[in-house]
This record gives sequence, structure tokens and C-alpha cells, in this order.
Amino acid sequence: MDTVTVVIPSLGASNLLQTISFLNAGSLVPDEILICVPDNTILEFDIPNNAKLIHCNKRSQVAQRAKGFKLATSEFILQLDDDTHLSTICLENLVDAAVNLPLNCAVSATLMNAQTKSSFYQYENIPTFFNIVRHFISNGLKGYVPGTVTSVGSCFGPEFSEVADSVINIEWLAGCCVLHRRDNLIHDDYYPYRGKAYAEDLIASYLYKQKNITFYNSPKALVYTQAAEPNEGSLLELLKELRARRYYITLSGLSTLHFYLYATFRCGYEMSINIPKRLVNRIRVGNAK
Repeated sequence: MDTVTVVIPSLGASNLLQTISFLNAGSLVPDEILICVPDNTILEFDIPNNAKLIHCNKRSQVAQRAKGFKLATSEFILQLDDDTHLSTICLENLVDAAVNLPLNCAVSATLMNAQTKSSFYQYENIPTFFNIVRHFISNGLKGYVPGTVTSVGSCFGPEFSEVADSVINIEWLAGCCVLHRRDNLIHDDYYPYRGKAYAEDLIASYLYKQKNITFYNSPKALVYTQAAEPNEGSLLELLKELRARRYYITLSGLSTLHFYLYATFRCGYEMSINIPKRLVNRIRVGNAK
């Protein structure tokens, strides 16, 4: 059996322990788990024997992961977010898929909502006003095309089917859970901004494409995570996300004019719909107390 190292960038939060527990309860247990944390991070819980703490001199998801990639020795390397829980046969399915694919490939898991147990990708094709307009602005008459990247740096998730038997060829990798071959890894700290690494998986996908790596999704390899919670600073967070996507546009030589049209729509929708909606919900919660 081919060996597997799991690389997890983390700040040491308690949810990391549960993520490791799910890994070690799977049908294929990883040979080693490298927990990559910033310097001076101290975990407040014990880790199992197959886990090792790796310190990094930069507080950055991409830099911490790159440090783990450099130290990993297994044939297969799983990059994993510290709040992402693997299903029992997830890792086994990813490895089984990879060994039957070309050497220059990476395989992503299918991202599921931990609360609803449904795919995060399913909502994309729901014909809401927001989705219809967003898909048209970002992808023209083609609209929603599963598993692809648009010319404005937005991404459509792979088409999800609970009965799919084979892997699906896709254009980008959702970075929360991806299986690589060690020889294909990018060891660079490629993210240019500080703080949360918005759209870093889109940028990473572009860089892996430059290495002629092809991408696949395994519908049977399920991972579970929590849906992002809306917050009062969401407009600022949206602007940070758009900044990262603009970097991708510049990197890949796409049209900035088209991107700014998309960005204007996203910001307009946030200010005219989402922010008022959150304010109303806050007032209702306040009145209910």
C-alpha cells in the first residue's frame, strides 16, 4: 500500500483534534500527520503518535502548508484544512482514484455541509435571481458549467451525484482536501497578502496547471465542514476576496474590465440585499430578547 502523509496548516484551535480523530478512524489511516502551526503555538491537547507538530516562522495558511509539503516523505500527500472531517472511506477512495490516474494529477474530495449533509455545490445551479445574473455576468450565455473556472475568477463546484462511480475531470481544486503525489507539489509561499487566504485554491490551481497537473474530483470521497457564518464585516471580507481574485486575473492574463463588472455586481448585491437583510435579522433578534 502506498504511504500517505497529511499536511494540516492550523492555528491550534480545539477543532483540530476532532479533524485528526476522523482521520485516524478511517478505513485507511495516514502514516503521518504534519500539523503546521506558527512559531510559539502550543496545543492544549495531546496528539496521537502518528502526528507531529511543525512550527513555521510565518502565520499564513499557504506558508505553513508549504513547510509541511517540504518535510513530507510519503508517496501521497493530503492537504487538509483543520476544520474538515473526512468520511470513513474518504482517504481510501482518494488514494484508489489517484493510483488509477496519470502521475501528473491531483484529486479533490467532495465538500459536504456538516449540518445539512448535502453538497455545497448543489446550491450553485438553483435558479435564483442572484445565481442567474451572477452566472451570466461571469460566464456569458454558457452560464453555470460544473467544475470550471470563469474568466472573472469565479469557480463552479463539480457536479455532485451520490451514485457516481467514476472520477470527474475538473478545472480547479477546492483546497480544503486534495490528494497530491509528492513529486507534483508546489513548495512556494505563493499567496501575496496577509490574513485569511481568500481564493488561494484558485491561485494554487493556476500554478499547478503551469506544471501540467490535471485535476479530478472523487464523488465518493466525502468531507464535511461547517457553512461560513455571515458577519457584520462581510463587505470588507468580500473586498478582500475580490482582491485575491483580481490577483488571479492579473496572473493569468484575463480581462480586468470583465472582472470589474463582476466585482461591481457582487458589491452592489452585498450592499443592497445582504447588509439590509442582516440588519433586519439583528433587529428581530434584539426585539425577541
